[in-house]
Amino acid sequence: MVVINATPLIFLARIGKLRKVVEYFGQAVIPEAVYDEVVRRGMALGKPEADLVEELISDGRVRVEKVKKAMGEVKGAHSGEAEALSLAKERGDALIVDDRAAYEYARMMGIKALRSVRVMLNLLKDKRLTLNDLEENLLRLSRSGFWLTADVYARIVEEARVTSNPCEAP
Repeated sequence: MVVINATPLIFLARIGKLRKVVEYFGQAVIPEAVYDEVVRRGMALGKPEADLVEELISDGRVRVEKVKKAMGEVKGAHSGEAEALSLAKERGDALIVDDRAAYEYARMMGIKALRSVRVMLNLLKDKRLTLNDLEENLLRLSRSGFWLTADVYARIVEEARVTSNPCEAP
């Protein structure tokens, strides 16, 4: 089980990997604020990822949960991130979050925080993605507005190549 914040939910849906990620973790949970941001607002704006998330909710693969005890304001994070952090802490689940401030805050709180790209590397390690799939998905992420610098992209591809062919590791 994993808690997913809005940004990874949106971008993983955009590149067609959200189902695979949810399947990998067994089930995903999103807080109400993330549901509002991704599904309610997304549907109002005609965003296709909103339909996919709603479909996964209807199928029972993604659950929407109310946060029992929301933490106070998290510097640099909006309400969806604060609720996702709170929910991951309450449940003891990992959190997929791409925002730097929320990611660092999660780690300080002892929450296992993963970024979308790390999740895709994990899928590669578990042979649920090929190296070509991963490279293609990185390009699709970048083209869809996901912030990924050239040096980070190069490091990810290098790690992916070593992961997919450990015999060639330096």
